[in-house]
Amino acid sequence: MPSRIPREIEDAMIAAYLGGATQEEVAAAFGYSRGTCINVLQRRGVKARNPSETLRALAQARSIPKEHEDAMIAAYLAGATAKEAAAQFGYSDVSCFNVLRRRGIASRSISEARSMAREHEDAIVEAYLAGASAGRAAAQFGYNHVTGLNVLKRRGIKTRSLSEAQRRYAVDENFFDYIDMPDKAYWLGFLTADGLIGDYFVRINLQVRDVDHLHKFTASLRSEQPVTFRDNVSSNGVVTKQSVIIINSLRLVRALNRLGLTPNKTFTVRPCEAVPEELLTDYWRGVFDGDGSISRSGLLGVNWQVSLVGNRFMVEGFREFIARFVNSNANVRSLKSIFRVGYFGRAVPRAVTQVLYGNAMIFLDRKYALARELCGNHL
Repeated sequence: MPSRIPREIEDAMIAAYLGGATQEEVAAAFGYSRGTCINVLQRRGVKARNPSETLRALAQARSIPKEHEDAMIAAYLAGATAKEAAAQFGYSDVSCFNVLRRRGIASRSISEARSMAREHEDAIVEAYLAGASAGRAAAQFGYNHVTGLNVLKRRGIKTRSLSEAQRRYAVDENFFDYIDMPDKAYWLGFLTADGLIGDYFVRINLQVRDVDHLHKFTASLRSEQPVTFRDNVSSNGVVTKQSVIIINSLRLVRALNRLGLTPNKTFTVRPCEAVPEELLTDYWRGVFDGDGSISRSGLLGVNWQVSLVGNRFMVEGFREFIARFVNSNANVRSLKSIFRVGYFGRAVPRAVTQVLYGNAMIFLDRKYALARELCGNHL
């Protein structure tokens, strides 16, 4: 019944009629009968045209230049609605439906018109997170500003404020496409251990004393994204200050996903097989800087321990890598929900540290200082 017609559909029907479509065309375009269209017009106080006015409107609607018709069809087939495809030249959606009908192109149903191809939504989100406005992100497929905002809302993406919209931070979105440089391998390892991978962003939270490490990260990705600070409250109520970097990039996230880094990766991530042999030391140093530790042990503090914690896959992978260079009987041990491998004494921890930090160009300064303390001039 007409009373059940959504308000936005009624608005579109009236706009189409006022734009020159006949009652029959309006009804057919939205899947209703001519009587329903008449009822809508009457209920909204829209006066019906007389026959001569209808003929003039039809003649005007049919006098669309071929280049306009071609562009409208291209936009519609790319996913734009009839209204959006026609609006670029100032026509009504019914004019677009008429063009489609004349060209033998079947129009989408109402339910199809309300849906959008997943790849279009992904591209709109990616463009927006890269700094484009909602309108510009949507316009690449012929959609309008409101459609772009609706996509962002459906995906749970908070839109930028006016001041944020005027600010754009560049980033090398190709950074993780190929792991072919030491810094790429290192940051892949560090994110594996200490990064948070969201649906559309990459985030690292570190202690304030390690804030310089976040600046190293943004420098590698050639980004001017600022580091922010926040209070972190632990389960026992202790408040600590954290430094945080968040880089919004769907492309970065997709690349990391392909490399095995996904949301909720803690217990599932495995050593990345895409890292070339010559960059494995950089990769495992990144993992170690995130989840490893170097400390003194024993009553007099003359001995050391070097250890890594994580899921079984990562800890076993680390032990196997170190075993290539260091003869040790270290075993992987279970600690409730996580696992740990440790190297104790002085000679073995020093050898492990030399493998990881010898001639290193990128590292967590705090860990490197401990490595120098343990190894002296042997790094």
